[in-house]
Amino acid sequence: MKFETEKQLAEFVRGLGGVLWLVGGAVRDELMGEIPYDKDFMVTGVNVTDMPFEKVAGNKCPVFLVSVGGATCEVAMARTERKSGIGHKGFQFFTDATVTVDEDLARRDLTVNAMAQSVLDCDVCDPFGGEKDLKACVLRHTTAAFAEDPLRVFRVARFAAKFDFTVAPETLDLMRHLVSELSSLPAERVWQELRKALDTQKPSRFFEVLQEVGALGTFIQELSALNVPDKHDGTAFAHTMRVMDAGADEMERFGLLVHDFGKGKTSQELHPAHHGHDKLGESEVVAFCERLRVPKNFQTFGMLCAREHMRMKRAEEMRHGKFVRWVLGLGNAFEPVWRVSFIDSAFREGGEKSEELERFNRLFNRAGVVFQVEQKVTGKQLVAQGHKPGKHFGEVLFQRRVEAFRAQVAV
Repeated sequence: MKFETEKQLAEFVRGLGGVLWLVGGAVRDELMGEIPYDKDFMVTGVNVTDMPFEKVAGNKCPVFLVSVGGATCEVAMARTERKSGIGHKGFQFFTDATVTVDEDLARRDLTVNAMAQSVLDCDVCDPFGGEKDLKACVLRHTTAAFAEDPLRVFRVARFAAKFDFTVAPETLDLMRHLVSELSSLPAERVWQELRKALDTQKPSRFFEVLQEVGALGTFIQELSALNVPDKHDGTAFAHTMRVMDAGADEMERFGLLVHDFGKGKTSQELHPAHHGHDKLGESEVVAFCERLRVPKNFQTFGMLCAREHMRMKRAEEMRHGKFVRWVLGLGNAFEPVWRVSFIDSAFREGGEKSEELERFNRLFNRAGVVFQVEQKVTGKQLVAQGHKPGKHFGEVLFQRRVEAFRAQVAV
């Protein structure tokens, strides 16, 4: 069954005796003057058995996929829920034609997400003052039932990052009470929230809110350990937050998030002048990634940033051979790690962006010479010159490249 417009679907639902509502984030986004990323719909006044669509979710929480204007939309039945166990899955759902729109909205986490709009007459149902909180840039829980789902601690922190909103004091209190339940959450769900936060307007808000309610230590203790003195931004945590916000995408921000993980251990175990925190930071990144089931590509990049970001700043001091070997070892990762190191230097408090840009561009161009030499001085070329492949062939090739690099940078 297909519909040309949302209104046509709403008319069909009305013919079944019900009302079709646009709900949740789509209503919030439209009130903020934004185009909704996707639209979720809800039906009141109809029993599940009377819905003539193919059901795609379980019996307890029925959701239907309906084609509207060539796009597939989710249509859920209005429902209520009650806590029946521990964690974010410990709920029992109830749905039938008697469940009202207000009852359905009451189970939602935040007032700004607990609004509905009738598709036919466009009236907005806002029983918890979500529109008022939107205008005030405040995140506030709908009811005390908020405290039944510990995942909401991370969701609220993510919404704070997405919109750069403040969190109501009473909601922060409920989040603090939920900290003891956070360990019941699957690590994958926490990573999903963290990853989404890295792609928001101000990702630092995610971690700052978690820190404020005491939630960092459950899954992200490496970040919690960064509340140690830092010569640039007061604390290593504050420095991490500052530079992370300057990242361009989720991967770059992840690298900036973890680049100084070693400082939490360095302050306790190593003398401040000791450069061993690079290696230590790498092991901290591994522990963090394994705990949260972070995808391998993020883990690999995070390890590189922890190990190489300080070496990147000192790279111009390297001897020619060491520099060539180091750049070739990084390969395609050179530029993204270079960017993380640059942001770490340029966007700290008091950082001189123009001076750092000049310094890092000089390094970038120097590394570019290495890659040019790699393309020009090849194994095939050595063979043509009479060198036979063997035990020392790779070292001979490397030395030829170092010689070519030295000659080119001396010009």
